[in-house]
Amino acid sequence: MILRHTYYTDYDEDPTVVYYPPPHRSWRAPHWVHDHVLSLGGHVPPSICTLMGEVYTALANGSLKLAAIGVRAALENLMIERVGDQQSFKANIDALQEAGYLSLRQAGILDSVLECGHAAVHRQWEPKPADIHTVLEIANALIESVYLHEDRVRDLDKGVPKRPPPNSKLKAPPR
Repeated sequence: MILRHTYYTDYDEDPTVVYYPPPHRSWRAPHWVHDHVLSLGGHVPPSICTLMGEVYTALANGSLKLAAIGVRAALENLMIERVGDQQSFKANIDALQEAGYLSLRQAGILDSVLECGHAAVHRQWEPKPADIHTVLEIANALIESVYLHEDRVRDLDKGVPKRPPPNSKLKAPPR
C-alpha cells in the first residue's frame, strides 16, 4: 500500500507530492547483510552487517545523505577490524593496502568513496541516487572481497583439478 500526500504551500504554485513509503524500493541489501554467518563460508562481522542494514533502511526512506554517512562508517569499521585504528582515514587506507587487501588503484577508489561520506557529514553534500549506487557497489564489493571471497576460493580450489607438472606423462582431459 502506498499513500500519496499532495499539498500546497503559500509560496508555491505547484503542489508538493510525497509518497509513503518513499519509492526507493530498488535498493536491495546483499544477502550477507542479514545472514551474518553464511552457509557458503565466510563471515561478515555483525557490526558491519548492522551498519549496512541501516544504510539500506536509510535508502528505503529516501535518506541518501545518511546512507553515504553509513557507508563511510561501515568501511571505517572494516579498516579498523582488519588493520587496527591508524588514527586517520588515509593511514587506515594505507595500512589496508599494505596488508594486501587493496591495490594502489583500489586505495584511490576507496578514498573517493570515503570522501562522499566526509562531504555528506562536513560539507552538506546531497548525493544523487546514482552517486549512492556507485558508493554501494564499491563498498559491497570491498566487504565481500575482504570477508567472503577468500573462504569461497579456498573451497573452490579443493574441487578444481590441479594442472599436471610439465613433462608429465599425464595428458590433460579433452575439452
